[in-house]
Amino acid sequence: MSIFRDIKRKIKRIYLRFITLKGDPKHLAFSLSVGIFVGMMPIMPFQTILALFLAFIFRANKIAAFLGTLISNPLNLYFVYLWSYQIGTFLLGRPYESTVINRIRVIIYDNIDEPIDLLKSLTELGGEIISALLIGGIVLALIVAIPSYFFLKFILAYIQKWRINRKYRNRNDTPEL
Repeated sequence: MSIFRDIKRKIKRIYLRFITLKGDPKHLAFSLSVGIFVGMMPIMPFQTILALFLAFIFRANKIAAFLGTLISNPLNLYFVYLWSYQIGTFLLGRPYESTVINRIRVIIYDNIDEPIDLLKSLTELGGEIISALLIGGIVLALIVAIPSYFFLKFILAYIQKWRINRKYRNRNDTPEL
């Protein structure tokens, strides 16, 4: 039961951080999308570092970029690697091997608490598999991050209007939106 309580607590914390983000909805949506882009790539131990680096480069909101990376941890971690590998092998014209996915699954779950060991074990799979994972991961990241920008921009604009309306609810000088 405590696992579910911890997950619920983490989700609530992420939700509270999300709704308290302040700034231009376009800027925040872009920042979250940077984090989502990185979070959908199969580079588990380096997602947060890369997201913060890209947020710095693109002058994005670092907290929002960090929150964006959380979508891939840890519940859909296996699927990110699976889909990245499938897309990568297709784009590179290589045969898809289900045994590779089984090895990746074992590596992920054996090393989930030790990111450096996870990275070391994945690099032992070989260059062809790593290249398939990375190329597929970039494509998967684009497929997820681009639509998420537009969706998040809409949601964040709605939240911003909701805050303004709530602020002026009991006043007669409600601004025109």
